[in-house]
Amino acid sequence: MEHLIAKQRSFFQQEVTKPLHFRLMMLKQLKKMLKENEMEIYQALKCDLNKSYYETYATELGIVYQEITYFQKHLKQLIKPQRVKTPLSQFPANSYTYWQPYGVVMVISPWNYPLQLSLCPAVASIAAGNCTVLKLSEEAKAISQLLVILIQRYFPNHYLSAVILNAQETQKMIAHHPDYVFFTGSEHTGKKILYQTINQLIPITLELGGKSPCIIDDTIGDLTVAAKRIIWGKLLNSGQTCVAPDYLYVYREQLSQITEQLIAAIIELYGNNPTSNENYPSIINKQQYNRLIKLINSHHNCIQIGPHNEKLRKIAPVIMLDVHEDDLIMREEIFGPIIPIIMFENFLTVIQRLNNKAKPLAAYLFSHCIKRQQAFKEQVQAGSMCINDVVSQFANNYLPFGGLQKSGRGQYHGKYGFMNLSHQVSVMEKPLLIDIPYKYLHKQNFTILKKFLH
Repeated sequence: MEHLIAKQRSFFQQEVTKPLHFRLMMLKQLKKMLKENEMEIYQALKCDLNKSYYETYATELGIVYQEITYFQKHLKQLIKPQRVKTPLSQFPANSYTYWQPYGVVMVISPWNYPLQLSLCPAVASIAAGNCTVLKLSEEAKAISQLLVILIQRYFPNHYLSAVILNAQETQKMIAHHPDYVFFTGSEHTGKKILYQTINQLIPITLELGGKSPCIIDDTIGDLTVAAKRIIWGKLLNSGQTCVAPDYLYVYREQLSQITEQLIAAIIELYGNNPTSNENYPSIINKQQYNRLIKLINSHHNCIQIGPHNEKLRKIAPVIMLDVHEDDLIMREEIFGPIIPIIMFENFLTVIQRLNNKAKPLAAYLFSHCIKRQQAFKEQVQAGSMCINDVVSQFANNYLPFGGLQKSGRGQYHGKYGFMNLSHQVSVMEKPLLIDIPYKYLHKQNFTILKKFLH
């Protein structure tokens, strides 16, 4: 393990990873690896999280394929040097920027989307011309073990490798000084990784999370579509999604109507007993299952759609009513199929409340009012936003994705991942045959210089 980063750095220094044809060849190889082993991937994610065929493709494989295809189409343009203007004071000169890979990138991925959240940063790293070490989750055992085997089979480990490490082993690997760390996970673990990388002056991207709010105002009218979209996004992966709507703000007079529509949407998508639906995902482990049950039991007014299934680690969707800002459910990211509803009467008051909280990874608004949409976009601070839908902004790789303050730092997806995992180098080229003397120390030259820079 201690030699892995050194082996990758040695390979990187051979300049093999930088040419366009090599990067495209590796992207093609990664797509080939996934295509040839799709059934094994489906089975592994079914084993870990009970993900259905549809959900695995829509939220894991399909997003990775989309990211690879993006770079296959656009990478040639992205790596071209970009000409910039040169001020007259520097004449004659030619100025431009280009993107240079960091070297060895370490990607630390979580358990909730163990394929997508490891391979999408890896795709960006490959496109940027880096070597990559994937640190996979211990919790998602089946898919992590499968990825280790597949990556060993399709790639040399001095270029792309995958390892399963615990927290102490991960810290030891970081101590061997990768050139960049890309972390996706909890705020608690992210702080530890950030502290270590700061001490070693290693640049880092943090994709964390937080409590993403969803406001439903009184201009929507028919709430059927809004409720269905909210339930779809909330119950993806049984709520174990960093950009899922964490809780809802609902107008007091609309509470009964939206509650009815949410229940109807749950039944339409998963039936009267969601935990008996074979496509309804499981909670990752017993510890997380017990944590969520404790949150449910902490509240006095819950509507539960069907029974829980402890054996299969399935928690039935729960709608929490009469929720207040200081309740236990509001103190941490839920990461499960629990939908707290907070009532409100004034839209601007909700905006003020949000601005007094930690900045979330995502914020959502359902409204037909243009003025409220504008106020939401201008006044709320969040990593990303979506109006009249949830989660969908994550799947658009033409948009940057990333957090803000406690919800993270740095962005990726599409060209933003390429830019994030590359260093933009500034270059100025000057000829030696012409030498303008104004920059040299002389009273007359100083007068000329002031005219140039005025």
